[in-house]
Amino acid sequence: KPIPSDLMEGLIVANRKGYFKNQMSKPFESEEIVDDFTSFFIAGIQTTAAFTQMMIHYIAIYPEVEEKIRK
Repeated sequence: KPIPSDLMEGLIVANRKGYFKNQMSKPFESEEIVDDFTSFFIAGIQTTAAFTQMMIHYIAIYPEVEEKIRK
């Protein structure tokens, strides 16, 4: 079995195999899959932003870390 190459393909394949069911126990509609993908995408952006913010914060607090990063 080939492994899905990205998240969207994984969602579509899982839905076709019946792994996902909506509240009426039916496979997701295309719009529901797109909505889920959008949620995952936004969550990834927020996670990356939070990590970057914390990294900049700690670099500002610990100048010796900034110096090591610059080297």
